[in-house]
Amino acid sequence: MPRIPVATLCAPVVAALTACGSAAPPAVHCTVPSRPDPPSPSAVAGVVGFGADRGWLVGPGAIAFTATVRGPARFRADCSGPLQVVVSDSADIHVFSAAPPVGKGVPCGVVSLPRGRSAEYELSWQVDPSLPPGLYEATLVLGDQPPTTLQVRLGLPDPVCR
Repeated sequence: MPRIPVATLCAPVVAALTACGSAAPPAVHCTVPSRPDPPSPSAVAGVVGFGADRGWLVGPGAIAFTATVRGPARFRADCSGPLQVVVSDSADIHVFSAAPPVGKGVPCGVVSLPRGRSAEYELSWQVDPSLPPGLYEATLVLGDQPPTTLQVRLGLPDPVCR
């Protein structure tokens, strides 16, 4: 069988590569969107207005939750833990929960607030720095009132690539 020179075999491949051009593929450019200051999340359930002091936390820190009741209102809030908070990640895994006892001067038990009076319950979540960035849901309950959920974001948003 006759031998074909290697140069003859490679010529079509070299020609095909040359025909495609030598330009590099377009570069992909990724940027992290600037962090808008979203409004602080809030919701109302029953006679309670719930809120968080921020909707987005980048880096170490804490998120403070409040539950405010304005009179006239009647509700029950257990003195051993009137405000309960459970924070879950996107897989519905609980990453934080707390129900601290009531502070001095804050009403508890069966509470009856007349018009013009209010009661505020506070709880702070010191965010674990090992938590991955993403959207988290904080479920809050004050005493016998219906629960509500506030969404908060941890970390930088996902980069946008073009």
